[in-house]
Amino acid sequence: MLTILFLIRSDMLRRVLLIGSIGVLTVLVPDSMQAHPWFHITIIPFARYFLTGFLLLDFYLKELPKYPEKTYSWDVVSLIAWSVFIALLYTNHPRLLTVPILLAYYAGFKGVFSNRFFTHPFTYTIGGMCYSIYLYHFQLISVFGRLFVHFFAIHPYALWVEISITGLVAVPLILLVSTLLFILMEKPCMRRGWYLDASAKLSTITGRINSRRTE
Repeated sequence: MLTILFLIRSDMLRRVLLIGSIGVLTVLVPDSMQAHPWFHITIIPFARYFLTGFLLLDFYLKELPKYPEKTYSWDVVSLIAWSVFIALLYTNHPRLLTVPILLAYYAGFKGVFSNRFFTHPFTYTIGGMCYSIYLYHFQLISVFGRLFVHFFAIHPYALWVEISITGLVAVPLILLVSTLLFILMEKPCMRRGWYLDASAKLSTITGRINSRRTE
């Protein structure tokens, strides 16, 4: 239903509707954690982020081909946008995140250094595994966090030291486990018709087992 907006041929009208919808949702819809208990299981609190992604896609398809050059000024925009994004995460105004998100990602296309960073194989490989990391990071942090709780209880440190030590251990483990799960579970399912290949292989294996039994 959201993608129906892309049926609108007028670029100006489509973008006005997208920006207006983002603004209305930002003002009227509370954040999921502050809303009713059932609210967080709907798409409503997150719709503004989906629409922000649609707006970014619109600019990517329509504007970037017209102005492909990259400038250092967009690198400055990128630094400011990411700084504002991080700052807003620690304030009581997370609804405003859509603005720095849009600018930060658009600057990733238009900046010189920011574009190099996001197009580096290491960066986009981690980005490709983001769903696997999203699915499993909490469980992994929970497992390793329990071990560190006992460690820090015996050896009390400053909070920033505890966070740093935990991060140095947890982040590589999360990347390692998520990479293995991505390769074994998610990547095979990214191929078109993967279930047909799996069914064919299963039939082959079953046929071999049955033939051995009959022999």
